[in-house]
Amino acid sequence: MLHASHSGQIPDIATRKIATAICVLAVAVTSRASAGPVDELKFGVLAHDVIARKELSADINGEILFEPIGLLTDERNPPWLRAMLEPRPGLGFTANTNGKTSQGNLDLDWREKVVDRVMGADDEIYAELQAGGSFNNGKTGETASDREALGSHVLFHLSFESGYALTGHYSLGLYFDHISNGGLAQYNRSLNNAGLRFGYRP
Repeated sequence: MLHASHSGQIPDIATRKIATAICVLAVAVTSRASAGPVDELKFGVLAHDVIARKELSADINGEILFEPIGLLTDERNPPWLRAMLEPRPGLGFTANTNGKTSQGNLDLDWREKVVDRVMGADDEIYAELQAGGSFNNGKTGETASDREALGSHVLFHLSFESGYALTGHYSLGLYFDHISNGGLAQYNRSLNNAGLRFGYRP
């Protein structure tokens, strides 16, 4: 069983596990970023801490998504398997506008077309899942009533987005964002944000 220190911070061994996973992901993201072009840019406004509501405020969100990695794919694979093995690396941030928790994230992004030709030849409804790691400037241990005790400055990151893509260049999606340490520390008050994001694909 893992025990937190007196300050409420996540134990060193747990921090190393999360940090190691994020570093491996960072290598994949940065190597792809240097080798390939940008696939999509995302910008949005989010409601901050929408579940616990202790840090309820507003966020500015942005993200760069690069071309799919495609290292393990084979043209002979069925489309669903190729989609699973071709995630897009991403670098993102969520900046709080009221001095509460802000974060940066490194992710792998899986996007899938749900319905196409909704109102035109090039539009679609899509779903998008992201998984990776995040770095934050929040509180880690016992805090005041208006702050979350996150347990660590290095956390796991999950997000989901679903929306409408108008032509191949512009999209508008509903976005939900979650960070936590997965129960590796005594303090694990997750942080959850939700809002709208605008996407542009060059």
